[in-house]
Amino acid sequence: MGTTQTETTHLEEWKQLKRNLSGSAVLSESMMELFEVEAKRRIEDKGEYPNSLHLDHWDFYLSDVSSSLDRCLAYRREARDLEIAAVKAAVDYTHFVASSALSRSLELASLGGDSAKARLDAIDQALGSLPEIEFSAIFRSYLTIERSSLVTTINNLSDRATLIKKRWDELTDVAESYHKRHTTSGNAHNFAQRYERVLDIYADELFDVVNKIPHVRRGICLIFGDVPACPDFNQADGYLDRVVTWLRDVIRYTNGKTELETKFDIVIPLVQPWRGKDEKSFVDADKFYDIFHSDEHVKQLSFEFKDVFYGLERVRVSGIGISFGSEPWGSKDGSVGWRDTVTGYRLRVTIKTPEQTDEVGNKYSRPPVIFGNVAIHGAEAPVAWYDGANCANLRPNGHWTISVEDLAVWLNGKRASVKSGFFSSKVLDIKLHLRVTALPADKNGSFFSK
Repeated sequence: MGTTQTETTHLEEWKQLKRNLSGSAVLSESMMELFEVEAKRRIEDKGEYPNSLHLDHWDFYLSDVSSSLDRCLAYRREARDLEIAAVKAAVDYTHFVASSALSRSLELASLGGDSAKARLDAIDQALGSLPEIEFSAIFRSYLTIERSSLVTTINNLSDRATLIKKRWDELTDVAESYHKRHTTSGNAHNFAQRYERVLDIYADELFDVVNKIPHVRRGICLIFGDVPACPDFNQADGYLDRVVTWLRDVIRYTNGKTELETKFDIVIPLVQPWRGKDEKSFVDADKFYDIFHSDEHVKQLSFEFKDVFYGLERVRVSGIGISFGSEPWGSKDGSVGWRDTVTGYRLRVTIKTPEQTDEVGNKYSRPPVIFGNVAIHGAEAPVAWYDGANCANLRPNGHWTISVEDLAVWLNGKRASVKSGFFSSKVLDIKLHLRVTALPADKNGSFFSK
C-alpha cells in the first residue's frame, strides 16, 4: 500500500518539528530520520553476513525469521514510543524556556505595584504643598490615612512579588533538573540513548531477516514450487510490514503444501536382498566381503540410491541412522548370550550423502555425517542417529559413500578388527536408517515397489 499525499505531508511536518527541536539535546540525531530508514543505513554498514546460509535449512530459517520479526515489531513499537516521549519532553522544555520569563513578568505586572508607588509619590507631593488651613488639615488627614494604606499595599505587593519570583525560580530549577535527566547517560529518562540502543538491536535483528529470507524462498521454491519474490530492502519505509505480510503468505503456502505429507522411518540394508520383486541389493555380498577383508584401514562402500520409493513426491530426509548386521552367536558353554556379546562391539562410520541440485540446477555437496558409536542392528542396541543440519531436507537419490574404520571398540582391551580374528565374519551388512518426509500419490498398493 502506497503512502498518500496527506500521510506524506504529516510525515514531513513531524520531521520538521523534530528538526526544530534538535537544539534541546533531548532528541538524538538518529531521530531526525524515519526509524526504518536509519535502521537500513546501519544494516548496510554491517557489510557481509558473517554466517554461511544454505537453502536446505530453509525451514530452520523460517522459524528464526518468524521469531525475529516478532521481536522487530516489538522493538519498532518501543522506538516509536521513545520518539514520541522524546519529542513531547523537548516540546515541553522548549515551551517552558520560551514562556517562563514572559509568564513571570506578566504575573509581576498584574500585581499593580508601579501604580501604587505612583499614587504614593503623588500623595507625598500633595502633602508637601498643602497650605496650613483648616480645610487643608482635614484633607491632609485623609491623604495621610491613604498614604499609610498604600505603604501597606506596596509592602504586601513586594512580598507577593518575592514569592512569585521564588516560585518561578523553583519551577525553573525543577524544569532544568528534569531536563538534565533526559541528557544524563544511563538515566531512564534519557530517551535518545534508549532509542539508539533499541535502534541498534532492531537493525541487528533485521540484519538476520534480510539475509535469511532469500534462502527461505530458495528452499521453498526447490521443494514446493515458486513463491513471490522477497520484499525489496532498498525500499526502507514500510519494509518491516511488507516482510511480515510476505512471511505470513509463505507460512500459509507451506502449511497448505505439507498438511498431506507423511513422515516415516525406514531401514535400508546394503547387502541383504531387499528391493522390489527382483530382490535387488545395493552392494553385492561378495564385494562387501572383499572390501571388509582388504588391508585398507578404512572400508569404503559406494552405491546408487534408487528404486526405493514409488508414488512418493517431494521425498526428503530429516534424519540418518546407521547400524551393522551380523549373525547371532554366543560362547560355547552358553554362559554369555549373543546379545550381551555383540552389543559391546561398536564401529566408527562416516557417511557422504548424495550430491544435491539447487533450484537453478547448480550442483553442491553437503557436509558428511559422522558416527562414532555404531552398534549391531537389533539386539536392544541403540541405533546411532543424527538429525542435525547436515541432513536436513536431503534428497536421498544419488551416490552414497559409507566409510567404516577397520578397528572397532570391544568389551575388553584387545585389538578388534573387522577383517581378522574373531570379528572377521561378524560384520555382514550395513543398515542405513532414514527418517523420510514425502507426499504420497493417490495410488493403491505399496509405496516401496511398482
